[in-house]
Amino acid sequence: MKDIYTNLLRLALAAGLTQRELFIEKVSAFLSEKTDSSPENGERIAAGLVSLAESLKDELFLREIFAAQSRSGSDPDGTLASRIEELNETLRELTAALKQHP
Repeated sequence: MKDIYTNLLRLALAAGLTQRELFIEKVSAFLSEKTDSSPENGERIAAGLVSLAESLKDELFLREIFAAQSRSGSDPDGTLASRIEELNETLRELTAALKQHP
């Protein structure tokens, strides 16, 4: 049952991300209306939300791949999972370093 929800979420994210410009425009307008902030701030926040949605979609896709691979038993010693974890850790470190340098 969990796979159904994951696939539905992935489908919704993929569908929503196909209209990226419209999403940014609508969210930006909503934020600037509700918070009395500038449209530029709304666009920046909306672009960040799109980026987060893309990351979530990619994460769900990777989880599905790992689940399928573990069910098939094609990576019995877990080297692929450990390499992906190393990659994730490297990405976290890179993100932290980039946040420190404006």
